[in-house]
Amino acid sequence: MKTSPSDVCMSPSTDAQPSMESMAASLPSVRKSRYERVLRRAKAMTRSELLPSSGGWGRYGFAASWPSTGPANSRTTTTEEDMVVDRIDCGSVSVAEFVERWEAPGRPVIVRDAASGWAANTEWSIENLVWKYGNTKFKVGQDDEGFPVRMKLKYYLHYAIADEHGAKADDSPLYIFESSFAHRDAEIQADIGGQHDQDKADDPDQNGDSRRVLDTPKSNLLNDYSIPKFFTDDLFKLVGQRRRPPYRWIVIGPPRSGTGVHIDPLGTSAWNTLLQGRKRWVLFPPGAPREIIDPKPRDWDNEAASWFAFSYPRLQQPHPDSPANRSYAQVLGMIEFVQQPGETVFVPGGWAHAVMNLDFTVAVTHNYCSRTNFDMVWLKARVGRPQMAEKLKRVLDLARWQLDAAASNGAVTVPDPLLDTQICLGKRKRRQARELHVLKGKSVADLELYRSLSARIKQLETVPSWPASSSSSSSSSTSTSSSSSSGSSDGGGDSDNNGGGSDSRRELRKLCEEPGCLACSRKRARLHHSDRDRKQAVANGSNSD
Repeated sequence: MKTSPSDVCMSPSTDAQPSMESMAASLPSVRKSRYERVLRRAKAMTRSELLPSSGGWGRYGFAASWPSTGPANSRTTTTEEDMVVDRIDCGSVSVAEFVERWEAPGRPVIVRDAASGWAANTEWSIENLVWKYGNTKFKVGQDDEGFPVRMKLKYYLHYAIADEHGAKADDSPLYIFESSFAHRDAEIQADIGGQHDQDKADDPDQNGDSRRVLDTPKSNLLNDYSIPKFFTDDLFKLVGQRRRPPYRWIVIGPPRSGTGVHIDPLGTSAWNTLLQGRKRWVLFPPGAPREIIDPKPRDWDNEAASWFAFSYPRLQQPHPDSPANRSYAQVLGMIEFVQQPGETVFVPGGWAHAVMNLDFTVAVTHNYCSRTNFDMVWLKARVGRPQMAEKLKRVLDLARWQLDAAASNGAVTVPDPLLDTQICLGKRKRRQARELHVLKGKSVADLELYRSLSARIKQLETVPSWPASSSSSSSSSTSTSSSSSSGSSDGGGDSDNNGGGSDSRRELRKLCEEPGCLACSRKRARLHHSDRDRKQAVANGSNSD
């Protein structure tokens, strides 16, 4: 089934989605003075360039005209033949057919019912999220040095839903783009330290409420969803959590939040499942000129709302080189659609895209590398992530060696490495044992695939390298909150280009992620405390000036 420009309806949603009023009624109370202090700090750190003298967060007036005019209601002039995207049912298409018809040709597609069995359909309602994770901090952006900026979820939801002077008044509101599900919960706890416990101890926000807001670890979110069957072929799993770039995010945001035009880094593909609200998507095929789809210099910022308000209308103008008077959007092959709740969008590697929330939305998104896009990903990774690319190559070579060694006895055996949790697995002498452990339990078919990819790498190594592109940003990163264009869809908000912070970041990457390694856990906590002290010293110095 195809969807056409007529499906790009900008009117408010009329389905069974909860209204902003009902969601606001389900939120716990917050102390006004503390909420305003937290919000002021988060806004100042994420968008330090927005000064009150220049209009601040409402300088374009998008909120006043929403949704009748402005970025929500810009119309398309392209025809149905020029802007079509397939919509398929998850249960009626096999994985082989999906690869043949959409993934291999690099065609975007919308998958229905891929999340029909997820617990997240109920567990990620606003009421459940705020009472279960309300005292847990989520990333809403990054500061000028690349460090993540976090807020407690209860404060963010009050800003996004209940506060009339919060997200409802901002041109492009703060946007949760959280990637630290499991492997960084301990780091975040070390970062916030005793202040977190103090907040819980004297938090008066609970007065009058029958339930207490909890600070459940974000790792529990992983139990609420599973990867759809079309996207389980992820070769980055072979390099382990410590080496691979950020690749999964929970995305929560109010209307007008989103991400400007970007390409997911390292040539990875992405899938985005929407559980609540609607998202407006615009996609451009690989090779679309950046100077046309996202021109620079310009008089507006990189936010999604600004792109839809200022850049999008220019794409509807006639292209000067088109004899049929076709628009830029038609000539470039632009695709536009609105994602509905329960739908999963597949974005092939190399496709530039912009996304804006039309309602309050809750979604989850992953970036991944499959055998289909392996060539492009490895060529980009060897420049952008050379250590990860080298590890992937070593693991694939191990699979080849295992099959070659098994040719003599007719059986494939992967040795069981010694996994003594008292020994730091980050040591170099343990590297081969860890890589062999990755292959344990793999089928002969998987090992045959890895051997073929190992041979493919030898061919790709003859291809000249090119400099890493700075234009590739993440797969769904909001410029306000998560413009971390690091690993993928806006993940990895940590930057190495921040003076004293670069040393600690390099040290962090050397540490293992095993929960049994006490040495690495303690060193990780010390590094985060030193980062916090350094940033506080910089802040004190700027205040004294």
